Amino acid sequence: MIKVVHIKSRRAGNFYHFISSMFADSLIHETIVVLGTYNRGHLLRRSLKLYEKQDVALIVIDDDSSDDTFYVCESSSCAIYFIKLPPKGQQWRDSSSFLNLGIATAINRFDAKWVFITHPEIIPGIDTIECCKQSALGYNTWVNAKGYYLKPEHQKMIDTVNWQSNPLNVRDLPGFYSSPSAEFENRDYTPEAIDRTAVWASWIFGGGSSEMWQFFGGVTEFEIWGSVDVDLLNRRARLGMQTVTPMVASAMVIHQNHDDPAENIVTPRDMEKCMAALPDYNIADPRKPHLLSRERWQQMMCNK
Repeated sequence: MIKVVHIKSRRAGNFYHFISSMFADSLIHETIVVLGTYNRGHLLRRSLKLYEKQDVALIVIDDDSSDDTFYVCESSSCAIYFIKLPPKGQQWRDSSSFLNLGIATAINRFDAKWVFITHPEIIPGIDTIECCKQSALGYNTWVNAKGYYLKPEHQKMIDTVNWQSNPLNVRDLPGFYSSPSAEFENRDYTPEAIDRTAVWASWIFGGGSSEMWQFFGGVTEFEIWGSVDVDLLNRRARLGMQTVTPMVASAMVIHQNHDDPAENIVTPRDMEKCMAALPDYNIADPRKPHLLSRERWQQMMCNK
C-alpha cells in the first residue's frame, strides 16, 4: 500500500509549500519510521524487506530521485506514505527540513505514538522496532539503535549471506572482524568497538514517543549536510535527555555502504563547515517547539 504526495513547487528555499495530494485511505499506525532519500533505491530495496516483517508504517521523503526509488516503494508490502520533493539545483539537500515534515505528518496527521527517523540504507534488525518502542520510556528519553557499518568490500558481498532472515548474518562476511579498518576515521565505528558499546550516541536510527518529539521540538534545520547528526547529540545533552540503546542483538541495524570508490562517489560532508554551522547552546534555546507544531504543519500542508 502506497500513498503519494507530490510537492509541486517551492519558494524561498522552503520546499514543502504548495502541496497537492493524492490521498488513499488514512495511514493510521501507532509506529512510523521517517526517512529521507535520494537515488538510493538499490539500498532502500533491502531495507524494506526487513520493515515488511515488522509492525510499522513508513513515511518516505524522496529528494527528487532519478532512479527507481518510487517503484521500489510501490512494490513493497509496507504501508508507505511517499512524499516527492520538487526538482532542485543541487545533488543532495540536507535532510533536516524534510525530516521535520515527516515527523510532523506522523504526529499531526496520523497520530503516531512512536516516531523514529533513519536513512534509506539502514537495514533494521528483526526486533529493532519493538525493542526501540519498549526503550522509549518518556518525554525525555531518546532511543538510538546501534549497528554495524559495512565497508565497501562487504557491501559488494552482502547478498552472499542470508541477511533477509537475520541481518546480523553480515558478520559471516569474510574478514568482517579481522580485515583492516583504517578507512574508519573514528575507531569507535569498528565492529569490535560497536559490540562493546552500551549506549550508542550517534544517530543512524533513533527517536522515541510523540511526547518526546513534542518536548524536543524537531531537528534543527541546516543547509550544511551532516550538521543535524552532531546537533541531535548536542541538543539532547543540553536538554538533559537520556539516550538509551536497546542491548538485544536482534535490535541492531546494518548501515549499508553508499559510497562507490570506483566512481569516486562519497557522501558529501565538510566537517569544518558542519561544526561551524552548529548553534552555541550556551546562549541559544535548544528546544525548537515551533518546528513540529500543528499550526506550522497545517501551513506546510495547506499553502497553495
